[in-house]
Amino acid sequence: MSAKVWVLGDAVVDLLPESDGRLLPCPGGAPANVAVGIARLGGISGFIGRVGDDPFGALMQRTLLTEGVDITYLKQDEWHWTSTVLVDLNDQGERSFTFMVRPSADLFLETTDLPCWRHGDMANGYISVQLRCLPSLRVPAHLLR
Repeated sequence: MSAKVWVLGDAVVDLLPESDGRLLPCPGGAPANVAVGIARLGGISGFIGRVGDDPFGALMQRTLLTEGVDITYLKQDEWHWTSTVLVDLNDQGERSFTFMVRPSADLFLETTDLPCWRHGDMANGYISVQLRCLPSLRVPAHLLR
């Protein structure tokens, strides 16, 4: 049996400036990228997190699903927008990030959004976690109980 890797954290839409001044929306966020990378390498992955009930949230859902990531526990938040980040490069090629939406849906992940795993359900699974601040920061501790 192959292990499923559950990735818990943020799903972000990166806005990349194009030469004509337009912004290209690209699915991103380190945890979402990890889930996609695992699936592309032939692994089994799932994503646990929140996106807004908005066009960027729909983009994240479609992308993860298309990439073969289990999105059963990707929740749509009707009160908060999907995290959106303007990505810029300086002359040295270093990236900078400007968060355009705060507070965003990913910050409101709750313990009630988590799967109801029973003892032994995670015997063949792993979790990768990246959450930055409250209230979502409480969620990893709940997983370890």
